Amino acid sequence: MRVAVIPNQKVDKMQEICGQVIDTLKEFGAEVETPNGDASFLSDEAATCIANCDVVVALGGDGTMIHIAKIAAPFGKPVLGINCGHLGFMPDLEQDELHLLKALIDGAYTIEERMMLEVTVNDGTPMLALNELAISRTVLKPMATVHIQSGGKPALDYQADGVLVATPTGSTAYSLSAGGPVIDPSVQCLLVTPVCPHALTARSYIFGADEELSLTVSNAHPDAVFYTLDGTVGASLTEKDTVMVRRSQTCARFINIKSRAFYDVLKHKLIDRAVTK
Repeated sequence: MRVAVIPNQKVDKMQEICGQVIDTLKEFGAEVETPNGDASFLSDEAATCIANCDVVVALGGDGTMIHIAKIAAPFGKPVLGINCGHLGFMPDLEQDELHLLKALIDGAYTIEERMMLEVTVNDGTPMLALNELAISRTVLKPMATVHIQSGGKPALDYQADGVLVATPTGSTAYSLSAGGPVIDPSVQCLLVTPVCPHALTARSYIFGADEELSLTVSNAHPDAVFYTLDGTVGASLTEKDTVMVRRSQTCARFINIKSRAFYDVLKHKLIDRAVTK
């Protein structure tokens, strides 16, 4: 088995951690490929490693895993995360569980597919998001109104600091912080959550996974509104722009060795941590 080990070099002691992972994988009989030196996990070199492998091991936190999974998804490569961050909600293994990598080499794991979003701006090049599309106001700029259509028909209007269109995976990220619901990742849907809305009645809405949403803004000052995908890859929006969001035909694929139930992870990582702090 050929394994691509993709580290986030910005993590403390990553060189040491990466060396331990590579040594462990080789001990279990894997061929290992990794980007040279200080190459970013978002680099073309990392993408080449991913394309040439059978499976991917991502070293970092949740953000690292999300971005590596987006690179791996078009190649159909499954990703195993090893938590080197703080929360570690998405990675399957912790740093003290490297002995479980033998199950990866033995094929003793399951693969979970997660839906992604396909986002286009003004019929431009389609872009992928695993967590969410965010439309937000710039700091110190007034609120704008975001208009949402579903299937070409008016559905929602929000005057707010921003609006999120999230996947079930993204329901435990930015959307959760904005007051949105937790959605089991096995559910297929589009979650719309307003960020700091200027109305007591403004709430999250869940659309079917086959809906196509269209978002436009009004009452926007110049350079006051912008969009981002999973916290990166953004640009400003004007009242002439249209953002289209729908379910992508490409899925992110995650390797599960420990076979943890989603609600067990939710309780351990998000609920119990909050109670004990």
